Amino acid sequence: MHKQIKFARMLESLRVTVFTTEESLATLADALGMSFDEVEEVFNDATDNWENETKNDAYYTHIRDLADNQLILIDGDLEMEGDALVSESPDGNGAYVETWSWVSFAGTHLDKEKTESEEEEDGTDIYVCGDCGYEASVQKFPPAQDLLQRLEVGDVFTDKECPECGALSHPKP
Repeated sequence: MHKQIKFARMLESLRVTVFTTEESLATLADALGMSFDEVEEVFNDATDNWENETKNDAYYTHIRDLADNQLILIDGDLEMEGDALVSESPDGNGAYVETWSWVSFAGTHLDKEKTESEEEEDGTDIYVCGDCGYEASVQKFPPAQDLLQRLEVGDVFTDKECPECGALSHPKP
């Protein structure tokens, strides 16, 4: 069933006219690891949905308008596009309307704006430049260039250089 849903969504997003033969459906079913009947059912459903949307464009526009009035659409938090997908429920008195929902990474492990002290707490390495004293998280230090020419026998290995002065930089002790 999961493959059918994924395949149906792919077809829906393409919205192309597809001319099929039993042979092409059989080939497609084999490639997707689905049965012939499953692929045929998805194609038939997709075709029915496209025809209904074309015939009832005003109807679906009205559903989108209802969603626009019933939802609290806040720019940047919850948004709906004018051509949002509409899926009318066959079992209920309503429809699902596609919306975009903003999800903030702030304060989570996905946060892209962590302070250096938070990075230290997360175990992120802090590097320091021995020449100019620049200190920051390892992500701020680019890969060192020409390492074989810059390192000598007995030197502590590093693959980072200072973004300020270009000198080799090492993890802070």
